[in-house]
Amino acid sequence: MKFSLLRSVYMILYIFFFALPGSALGASETPDLLPAGIVVQEIYRPGVGAPVGEISQVAGKVAVIHANDPEGYWAAAGNRLFKGDTIITLAGAHAAFKLDDGSFMTLSPETKLEITKSVYAPEKKNRSTFINMIAGKTRFVVRKLVDARHSEFKVKTTTSVAGVRGSDFVIAATQSMTEVTALQHTELEVISLAAPDLKPIALYDFQRTTVRKGASPEEARKVSAEEIDRLMKEFRFQPSDISPGKGMDSRQDTPQSENESLPPDKSDAMMIREEDLVSPDFRLTPDMLSRLSQEDRFRLRRLIEEERSVQYTKTSIFHQQYENIQKSILPDFPGTP
Repeated sequence: MKFSLLRSVYMILYIFFFALPGSALGASETPDLLPAGIVVQEIYRPGVGAPVGEISQVAGKVAVIHANDPEGYWAAAGNRLFKGDTIITLAGAHAAFKLDDGSFMTLSPETKLEITKSVYAPEKKNRSTFINMIAGKTRFVVRKLVDARHSEFKVKTTTSVAGVRGSDFVIAATQSMTEVTALQHTELEVISLAAPDLKPIALYDFQRTTVRKGASPEEARKVSAEEIDRLMKEFRFQPSDISPGKGMDSRQDTPQSENESLPPDKSDAMMIREEDLVSPDFRLTPDMLSRLSQEDRFRLRRLIEEERSVQYTKTSIFHQQYENIQKSILPDFPGTP
């Protein structure tokens, strides 16, 4: 009886000090995602100016609001995005989009962000992108531009600014706190809006920092493989879901294929058999997976994504070479004997 009474007291204290304040904080930390009074139309209308990106995947209710547009539009895969666009995922909804430079963003439910600026000029080797992360959680896979003369990609929240050149990271933002988590092959800098003159915090692979309102960024700390695995499960869409060349033009800022660099009469010299492009039949058994750590599994997924991209590129080159041969002019047949 005494044990039951103590247990009841502990439960009441837990609810009072932890559950109730947490619920109140969650309610106050989540702003109204859709502006009051806005009407969301079913038929999507493009914004003003040149497009800067494209919605690649949508699940659930996802709205796009163009700058200076009194209406919103329910998004679908293939819808073009413009400077000043705000993307909003409602409860239970997911979305992913790509910018012209090939950078990929995937949004978890109840997320709101704005494409403040996106300028990409491959001929000038120039990129300048600013994202305003208003609320929610987003994974950013920023494409690294080789030999870029000027490249900046910054994500602003209510408390911080993260600057990157080419990285893979996740930002979770509320009105009073920002959490930045670096994934693999990542290097970025985080500064606090409350102390912009202080030295930024540098994040590397599988590190995290938190920036609270009115405070400096906390020291970088290591993130466990289990935390990374849980974090990845919050995003329905992954970079590997987008085939190279689908949606945005994948030829931008990429070197010419080997076939394009050769004279027309030498193109058939590069002809290879399609069966040579097939990967070996290798499969992971359940026993092999059980021996992998969470960090190894994450790295394995990245390797699989990269392998798919390489195989797709090789297959595309093969088909292009085949089409070039088919389109070439056949020699005249000899006359009758």
